[in-house]
Amino acid sequence: MEIKNEKLLNEMKESDESISNITDISELEEIRVSLFGKNGKVNILRREIVNVPNEEKKNFGMQVNYLKELLEKRFEEKKSFLEEEELNRKIKNEKIDVTFPGKFVRKGAVHPLTKVLRDLSEIFKTYGFSIAEGPEVEMNEYCFDRLNIPKNHPARDEADTFYTKDEHCLRTHTSSVQVRTMLSQKPPIKIIAPGRVYRKDDFDATHSPVFHQIEGLYVSEDVSFADLRSLLINVLKDYFGEHISVSFQPSFFPFTEPSAEVYISCFECG
Repeated sequence: MEIKNEKLLNEMKESDESISNITDISELEEIRVSLFGKNGKVNILRREIVNVPNEEKKNFGMQVNYLKELLEKRFEEKKSFLEEEELNRKIKNEKIDVTFPGKFVRKGAVHPLTKVLRDLSEIFKTYGFSIAEGPEVEMNEYCFDRLNIPKNHPARDEADTFYTKDEHCLRTHTSSVQVRTMLSQKPPIKIIAPGRVYRKDDFDATHSPVFHQIEGLYVSEDVSFADLRSLLINVLKDYFGEHISVSFQPSFFPFTEPSAEVYISCFECG
């Protein structure tokens, strides 16, 4: 179809120039409203149909619609061109030089207590031990009663802990894990039970109401105190170094027999 109406031709030429003169993508909306909005040029031309002679109304209306199609096509072409140009400009100005050194990010580290527990656990694994775990909020039954530590036992006073109203407490040792292990499997048993424990201790150089411990349980035939002594010496030397000295001293604990304390020489000065 061809636009022959002189007024429409002038509008076509003027609108085409307006679209061609757009240089920034931010101007697109303004041009769109001026051409196709409620009071835009195209709708104004449509309203003028009432002033056209009856015999020319149909042809005039068809030409107005054709003009609208042409302008919409030109507008979309210009929009695509400007969007692509804007994208290329962003790519050029915001490109990342992958060879440029990145920002320094400070690396975190494992907490010292966590590292000690992990390192010692790995050492015990090399001697055939497996890792056993249990709840920190424990039943009194597992924390004391099944360990033969009734309420009137002196060991219970030394290892008193934080209680709740329903016969539960914060575990005072990981011995409760040993109980749960022995109830769930038959010998031979060879485990260590590392974890956090709680006691009503005051803070000082060697005490805290919250601390970590590792307990071991080895139940099998032909296992003696000599095996315990040999194991502890090997574990301590694996962790602190072959140069350290290890000694055992008989001691009294109200809940174990026989009992001993273990001492090592300073791993720094000897």
